[in-house]
Amino acid sequence: MERITVCVVALILGVVSMCLPTAFADGAFVWHRGADLYEPSQKAVISHLNGVEDLILQVKYAGPASDFCWIVPLPAAPKITAVEKDVFSELSLYTQKRRERDRKQGRGDESGHVEVIDRKKVGVYDTAVLKGNSSDALIEWLSEAGFLFPKDRPDVLRHYVMKKWVFAAIRIHPKELSQDTAMGLREGTIQPLLFTFPAKEIVYPLRISSLNAGETKVLLYVLAERAVWHPWFSADKYPQVKKNELPKCRAELRRLSGRNLFLTKMRARLCPTLMSDDIIIRPSPSAEQSRNRQRPYSVDSRA
Repeated sequence: MERITVCVVALILGVVSMCLPTAFADGAFVWHRGADLYEPSQKAVISHLNGVEDLILQVKYAGPASDFCWIVPLPAAPKITAVEKDVFSELSLYTQKRRERDRKQGRGDESGHVEVIDRKKVGVYDTAVLKGNSSDALIEWLSEAGFLFPKDRPDVLRHYVMKKWVFAAIRIHPKELSQDTAMGLREGTIQPLLFTFPAKEIVYPLRISSLNAGETKVLLYVLAERAVWHPWFSADKYPQVKKNELPKCRAELRRLSGRNLFLTKMRARLCPTLMSDDIIIRPSPSAEQSRNRQRPYSVDSRA
């Protein structure tokens, strides 16, 4: 059975709508970066090859950087590395240019215990990988260690404790608190993190995102050997991404090197009350199956 990686973001996120179009010399193409880089509350790049998933996450947070805390439940202990390349700009530009090009071509808790699996500084972040059998114990550990989590929502952590997932807790390292870091959090352009770990299916954990205040805009780029799909997301599909395309992504996701891939760009706007469980992203069904399914709430299908 295939194995994969999974990630989730738990933040109270503000949504800042910005649209900064940029014109390029190669024709009349205009890159609408705002829709891809600044508007989503959560952005992710997902690849799944040979039973392992790579997930690059980047978030937006409107509060003080010193109060920032990021909890990522995972089905297994991940390797966490900082992402140096600007992969989201590359993917945004590629998908918008590719879309235009293709168009023109016609196509319950027990006694609490928390195990700290890993604790280290990664990029601008202070990270801890935790495993626990009690949501109350996890909240207590996070509070004592300086990772803020709403104490009135143990049900969200309990959901993952019952699934025997682990938690990656992330905050801004005290030595990295600066105006540039704070601006990156507000604009959603702060340094992304790559989580690599085994899982049985491609999962994007949404239950923990129900902590968010208001609507959450989610943008996923999924790189795999075929197209993927979920009924709640709109999807733009880009087959045959050539070996020499997306060099920044391939530099960060080294298992992609030397492969022709299928890129699926997925968007949705999710309300907290509907994020009651995590989602599984599966290979695209046939066209007839797709027509027979309905999305349960509105999606954002802009490029």
